[in-house]
Amino acid sequence: MIDVRGYLDEVRTRLATSAAIIAIDVVTEQELSDRGYFRARLSLAIRLSCEIPV
Repeated sequence: MIDVRGYLDEVRTRLATSAAIIAIDVVTEQELSDRGYFRARLSLAIRLSCEIPV
């Protein structure tokens, strides 16, 4: 079985420690027993922003 919480935490950690990202705003998050999902807005160091689903 997939460790959903662990996976989402790992993705968040990688985003938070990236030198290219200066701010993260998690817009929505769902955690089910077999899958997880979150959508985040990222402010990038090059003064752009983007929204990603994970």
